[in-house]
Amino acid sequence: MVGALRLPTLQFYNENQSSRVRQLIAGKVNTERDKNIDRLHQKIERFYLFMEADHFFIEEKDFLMEQEHFLIEQFYFLMERNHLRTDFLPDRPPFSH
Repeated sequence: MVGALRLPTLQFYNENQSSRVRQLIAGKVNTERDKNIDRLHQKIERFYLFMEADHFFIEEKDFLMEQEHFLIEQFYFLMERNHLRTDFLPDRPPFSH
């Protein structure tokens, strides 16, 4: 079940980013808004690293999946609020709340 929830979105982001997002990830940030988006992207990356660790108990994985949903929602919100390109992103994943 965890594998099914491990969305291909991070790999998709890394392979299909606009040059602006690639600059953010590379650390070439100029504004506070850029830094906030960069920090959020780093949190999403750290989440995937945690999910790949096999030593987590089911309860911890459930908690991390909830965190993943929150971080992805925040990432989409910041992208849209700051009028950044989102056409390269996959459709927002359907999360049950």
